[in-house]
Amino acid sequence: MSNAVPWAKRRRPHSAAEDPASDHREASSSREMHVSEPALERHLARALDQTSPLISVLTRTGEVVTVNPTALATGNLARADVVGRPIWETPWWSGDTAVQLQLKRAVAAAAATGESVTELDMRAIASTSNHEPEDVIPTECHIVAEPNEAGKRETLTMIVTDLTHRRSAEARQLLLMAELDHRLKNMLLVIQAMIGQTARYARSSSELVAGLQGRVRTMAEVQNLLMRSNAAHVDLRALVTREIQAIVSDPAICKIEGPSLRLSPRGAMAMSLVIHELATNAAKYGAFVGAGGHLKIDWQRVAGEGDGRLNLTWTEQSPMPIAPPVRTGFGTHLIGQTVRAELGGRATFSYPASGLVCVLSLPLDPLQHQG
Repeated sequence: MSNAVPWAKRRRPHSAAEDPASDHREASSSREMHVSEPALERHLARALDQTSPLISVLTRTGEVVTVNPTALATGNLARADVVGRPIWETPWWSGDTAVQLQLKRAVAAAAATGESVTELDMRAIASTSNHEPEDVIPTECHIVAEPNEAGKRETLTMIVTDLTHRRSAEARQLLLMAELDHRLKNMLLVIQAMIGQTARYARSSSELVAGLQGRVRTMAEVQNLLMRSNAAHVDLRALVTREIQAIVSDPAICKIEGPSLRLSPRGAMAMSLVIHELATNAAKYGAFVGAGGHLKIDWQRVAGEGDGRLNLTWTEQSPMPIAPPVRTGFGTHLIGQTVRAELGGRATFSYPASGLVCVLSLPLDPLQHQG
């Protein structure tokens, strides 16, 4: 009788001329699989023992016949502590009558129908890498009836799976979805207000389109930065640098200084709009208009109420004199409104002979990332 495994029989036969070693390899592989089968079963049993907090064989009425060694070792239990007792009266579940009843019903259901799957809490008995004594562990309890030779369900196999990591991942996903929903609603409100304000101040349709395109692009760039940092925070220097590089072709005319500061998503969005407006105005009327212009952006933390404040100074040296504006343009209006409404701070503008100076004084509480 051939020892070839079924899949080997289905393979296209090879002649000796095609592959002289083929038959030898298949026969050798078949013998190796046959010889190693008991060892493979022991290996799989050991792997299962290590991956599940509890595996038990029960009678059809729920008494423990045997338990995997890892479950006993992690609970500092002896076999005598659990074997022969109803599974719901073992130390893992003995402290909660509601869970005991739930487990008892799951055993009865498996004995009657052949299988049951139930989520229930399990009590940690001793310290492990993931749990401390008395911790409540969310688990999935899968019980399968094992029929004997006569087909009767005499024993049950129970495998318990720790759901702690799954529940944590689900909770994090729900939190992220809620945060995404919140951000999208805020972004839509900002865009709605921005369209109305831009339309009110624009002097032509082309100016309206250009203004909206630049501001929406800025918001999109912030989203890119947020996604690259796992949607948690944006570094202030990276944000400022990115905005300036989008407008200035020669980075040598800009000097950026300041300590590291991680911005919250809300703070990053607001700061990006402010920096974008300042840079756009510099390109139209100030330091970026012609040769010889220079821009310095610096910031520092200042002690004060709460987490203190951030003072950011935007200093332009213009190649030509900058006269104070006759009327407040949309860019200046947007800067002041964003700083007040979104960041709880204030923006001041001065126009010395050398150029524009804008100082932002911002509380750090809503601005910086907490964590």
